[in-house]
Amino acid sequence: MKIAIVSTRGIPNNYGGFEQFAEHISVALAKRGHAVTVYNPHFHPNKKEKFEGVDIVKIFSPEKQFKKKAKLVTNVDGIEWKRSKYSPLIQRLTKQFEKLAVSYSDALIADNVGIANYLKESYGKDSAFIPYGANAFPEFNSEILKTFGVSAGEFDVLMARMEPENNIEPILNAYAQTPLLKIIVVGSTKNNFGKKMRKKFSSFSNILFLEWINDKVTLDTLRHFSRLYIHGHSVGGTNPSLLEAMAAESFIVAHSNEFNEGVLGGDALYFTSTGSLKEIISCPNFTFREKYITANKIKIESEYGWETITDSYEIFLKDLISKN
Repeated sequence: MKIAIVSTRGIPNNYGGFEQFAEHISVALAKRGHAVTVYNPHFHPNKKEKFEGVDIVKIFSPEKQFKKKAKLVTNVDGIEWKRSKYSPLIQRLTKQFEKLAVSYSDALIADNVGIANYLKESYGKDSAFIPYGANAFPEFNSEILKTFGVSAGEFDVLMARMEPENNIEPILNAYAQTPLLKIIVVGSTKNNFGKKMRKKFSSFSNILFLEWINDKVTLDTLRHFSRLYIHGHSVGGTNPSLLEAMAAESFIVAHSNEFNEGVLGGDALYFTSTGSLKEIISCPNFTFREKYITANKIKIESEYGWETITDSYEIFLKDLISKN
């Protein structure tokens, strides 16, 4: 097959979840002998025309490159218009773009059951459920913990973009009210909301801001050796960082919503507010720790492995072409 991936900030990934997915799936499909092209924006730092078997084309206006006979598939990554970082005008425009994408696509992909339900309820459209993937066997290095002055099991961790919909403030409020519990916050605070969070919570000695970390071994080490992994995302689909926490054998405390519960099921502790989170982190139910960790690890190996995800995409695309 000839496969093109557009509407991404490019590969190799230097931005976020969808780009990480685009990198994994494009390379995996190319290894299987398909001709895969990723359209990078002109500002992407990569200068090469090939990346691990994937053709890279830099363009300014990707919509001008495709012929009418091509099948258009849209991966609805999340409910973007609900993100509070956007102004009301941008939210309205983004919702209109979403409506156009759904209307003009030959097929839709949802990475989460919650997204599939949203597309059906909002637009009456069916979608193929194919989640993101994760490496089932991450690397850990306990020596890295010394860099941050922490020991295994004596800290909690939060990894997220500094955006209100990720429940950053309610989470940190809970730790501000429980000063004996340490939390490491991994995420850039350079945006306005991040600056606000740093200003509000930097005086608390138990809250350590690390900014963003690109090294995956370091990230997985922090996940693996944490006491609790706090996941506050609320408007996305299947979040890659959540899958990576599951793969890293984290004991997860997640915000209670359809997206997170669709991935974790009953294998996590859930919070809805600062108060409920404070109760959980003060006296977490460690009786279920190993059970939850093992169950989530099995999910990664059986449902979210990259080979499984690549199989699903390959079958989906072949089936779509066969209907032409």
